[in-house]
Amino acid sequence: MNIEKAKKEGAEIIIAIDNSNYSFISNTFLRLYSLFRSKSFRDRVRNFLNHKQYQNDETQVLIIKPSIKLPISAWDNKQEHIIKTIQIGYNDVANKSTDIKELLFA
Repeated sequence: MNIEKAKKEGAEIIIAIDNSNYSFISNTFLRLYSLFRSKSFRDRVRNFLNHKQYQNDETQVLIIKPSIKLPISAWDNKQEHIIKTIQIGYNDVANKSTDIKELLFA
């Protein structure tokens, strides 16, 4: 996970955006698709699916997650869904602006 890598490289404050949009259907398709790819790809998919959640109990790590289920999937390219997803992300970051300022300037 990138948070662990950032810590190992000396990051003192970490702001991460969790843009995952887990669903049974997407995960099933991803697993099936990985069967037809290289072993390293299958290993990365397996690692991704087994480490979905980062347990955050640290005050110097802020994880921003979607406030609602995103209207898009990995297989979706509808412009309407992309725009809605970007707007949700924008609003979620704006709603966390106080938390971000406290983390950075405390």
